[in-house]
Amino acid sequence: MKMKKTIAILSVVLALMACTNELFSPEDPSSESISDLVFNFTVRYPGETKAVKSGWENGDKVFVFFKGVTTGYLTLSYDGSWTPAFAGTATVNDLTESGSNFVAVYLPYGNDATATYNSGWTFTAGKTDSYYLSANGSYTVTKADGITTLSADFNMVVPRGYVQFFIPDNDATGVISMACNAVSPAGVASISSDGVITETAATQGAFMTGYAATVNSEKGFYFSGKLAENPGNEYYFAIEMGSNHYDFYKHLKTPLAERAAIKLSTKHQVGPGRYVTIGSTSWCTVNHTAEVPWTYTVTKYTGWVCTNPTRWAEMGLSSGESIPDLNQMRELKTNTNEHRFGMSIAGVNGILWVSASDESKYLFFPCESATNYFWSRTKYNDSNGGYTRFYYPSGGVEVVDSGGLSTSWSVRTVLASNVQYMEMGDGLKWATCNVGADTPQDYGDYFAWGETETYYSSLSPLTWKEGKTAGYAWGSYSLGNGSTFSKYNGTDYTTLQPEDDAASVNMGGMWRTPTKEEWLALRNTSNFTWTWETNYNGSGRKGYLVTSKVTGYAGNSIFLPAGGYLYDKTNNRIGEGLFYWGASINPSNKNSAYGFDCETGGYHNDYDERRYGQLVRAVCE
Repeated sequence: MKMKKTIAILSVVLALMACTNELFSPEDPSSESISDLVFNFTVRYPGETKAVKSGWENGDKVFVFFKGVTTGYLTLSYDGSWTPAFAGTATVNDLTESGSNFVAVYLPYGNDATATYNSGWTFTAGKTDSYYLSANGSYTVTKADGITTLSADFNMVVPRGYVQFFIPDNDATGVISMACNAVSPAGVASISSDGVITETAATQGAFMTGYAATVNSEKGFYFSGKLAENPGNEYYFAIEMGSNHYDFYKHLKTPLAERAAIKLSTKHQVGPGRYVTIGSTSWCTVNHTAEVPWTYTVTKYTGWVCTNPTRWAEMGLSSGESIPDLNQMRELKTNTNEHRFGMSIAGVNGILWVSASDESKYLFFPCESATNYFWSRTKYNDSNGGYTRFYYPSGGVEVVDSGGLSTSWSVRTVLASNVQYMEMGDGLKWATCNVGADTPQDYGDYFAWGETETYYSSLSPLTWKEGKTAGYAWGSYSLGNGSTFSKYNGTDYTTLQPEDDAASVNMGGMWRTPTKEEWLALRNTSNFTWTWETNYNGSGRKGYLVTSKVTGYAGNSIFLPAGGYLYDKTNNRIGEGLFYWGASINPSNKNSAYGFDCETGGYHNDYDERRYGQLVRAVCE
């Protein structure tokens, strides 16, 4: 009996043990629906980044890929807190069977992205050509009390080698492009099933995409890319913003370091009609017929043409442009550190000339091959002319007296040096003569606003050009009919562009028509005295003599002759008033533009119909 009792007790104990094992065994999460998952995670923003952002912002999205899982991924969307969501057909069983490792990726401009798997995860709709943040780690999927939980910590870091740039622009929208000689475009190309991130491969100096962003309440464009292993101290940037092009040069005492963030506060517009003054010469920022400095696509000319000014019109040079002589080429070599570097920008090799006295003045000359040539206008003898020879990438430069005139080489123009000007103390150089005039008292030419040629072939008697027989009327105006306009119509520009500026086209691109504000500054009687002259310098011409009272410029003066204006087919108010164009369009009525009108009876701050023929006085900085 005693043995039976013992056996009975043992049976009860075993039964209880069996019940206990069933009660405390781990719950299997693999059978759960992925939509029933509860998440327990943190997402940390990297503390070491110098990016334009310093923390998470509403709309940010992190993509989480699970190693071995190719049927779906997790997104974490931020709106003050993180909201998880699965994309694809992955199951909880996929997560538990594939392992326990993940890779997380944040794309600064990829909030609208989706990912697809085809031999690797790729982003099909996002903006991946920028720096990114990533995290690698392990996750767990557990089930307790009927609740299945995915737990992980996403400690995001910036990948090695990236640098970032910011260009301030109050009107920044959309995207623009920028290239830097020491930076390559880079971003996420794909993510393998085992969590390895492959980056895009791009050429050093190629264009990067810049996105509109706001940094510390300042609007602008943000760029990022991969820094070269040995970037050096010299950095040249090419910037393309629609039809406008800019460049920027920076010399740093120490090379850029990875994860650096640089603000490009000043950029220079480049292109036809844009000049940089180094020494006593103003050089065009692009080769003749080129739109940007960083291009080989230019027309080349023989020395026969380049050394013969009477043939420059064949090349399309304006009256204000010239081909440099040998002395100007030698001066450029003397006044610059031309050995800065041989470099490549936007796939174009070249040499950067940087003023030895002012690093804000620089010129990029493309070198299509190891040796490149530019003509001067100096003719050495009947069959030879002077030229400059560049060696890439050494930066070597030779100014040579004689080269065969039948050879075709590139041309870089300079501003014609015969324009006389006066500095009045307002920060501008005022030409001493009107556009088309040879002396200060000459009236010069009359232009409709936005036109660069006169409508007449002779003023005395008035003889109209073919197609302009209506005179200074809407029937002759090439940009509109008085009610509708093809340009400066309220949807494009508010000031004259160089190609439509009579001063820029006829005198050279450094010269331009003054804006409304610049005319008003000159009219400020606190700084300038306006004196009505009835016989200026014995010429018999009437007009205003404007004399500076600004300290350091006191006594400097310019004469503005009272040439009146042309209306329809007649000249009005000659000797009674001066009527000059400003560069500013009327913001409320696009058929008129600012006209600086000043008569003996007073001054008029007015807008005149664009068709009127008025005088132009040029300025430059």
